[in-house]
Amino acid sequence: MGWQIIQQPNGKFCVHSTVVDNFMILNLGKRAMIGWYGRNADSRLDQARKEAAETIEQLEKGGKPYYQFTMSFEEALVRLFVVHGYRSRFKMFDRLENLGIMRKMSRETTKALYRECWEAQEDDVDDSRIRQYVRRMLIKPKRVK
Repeated sequence: MGWQIIQQPNGKFCVHSTVVDNFMILNLGKRAMIGWYGRNADSRLDQARKEAAETIEQLEKGGKPYYQFTMSFEEALVRLFVVHGYRSRFKMFDRLENLGIMRKMSRETTKALYRECWEAQEDDVDDSRIRQYVRRMLIKPKRVK
């Protein structure tokens, strides 16, 4: 199939397709993910649900259900950004920001993620829109009392 269930920084789950290097679905809880995975696995419904439940259990314990090919959420994002280019980055950053996932990532992880994306596509490094977005994501707004 080429799908990987990945645990997001906010504790929920997503499915990343290694075929199209993009997320199939984001921000599902454990039960919803098992159901979604089962419905989208063609005729192997019961087996697919069982596999999804086992994969989620391994991820929750910090295991590597896909062995050396197990990706973190951040690695899947970098792969998506490299393959699909900077326009997809903005769409995905906005989507993740709206879902509250980016805020759950540590500041160091977020910086490293942006840095990796920039290094992967050197032509995007000087794009002022990317720099503006990074500044907005990394600078915490002051709380007004």
